[in-house]
Amino acid sequence: MISSVTIAIITLQIIESSQLALNVAMLAYMAIQLLIFAWNCNEIIVESVDLANSLYESNWYHQSKSTKLILRVMMMRCQKPLRLIIGFFGPMDLEAGVSRLKLGYSYTTIVKN
Repeated sequence: MISSVTIAIITLQIIESSQLALNVAMLAYMAIQLLIFAWNCNEIIVESVDLANSLYESNWYHQSKSTKLILRVMMMRCQKPLRLIIGFFGPMDLEAGVSRLKLGYSYTTIVKN
């Protein structure tokens, strides 16, 4: 929410042409920061699912009984992807990051009109 409001405020300052170069740089910085964070959160989701596949492709069936049990539990746990949750807004991923950019644009159009 805060990043969306910040993006909206910077965009409004760009429209008003006050300190144009600084505000364009700040807008690019905020958008890139938000998208990099969203991309990293999305990678956590993807890699956590791939972990179960990697465990299954290993030679876990040639291990001792206790090791097999531990690896099976790990594979079952890895079926549900790990996620970073942003409060009551839901999981953070690329879709949520783009949604925050759209929200910033919506704030800008509401305030401008």
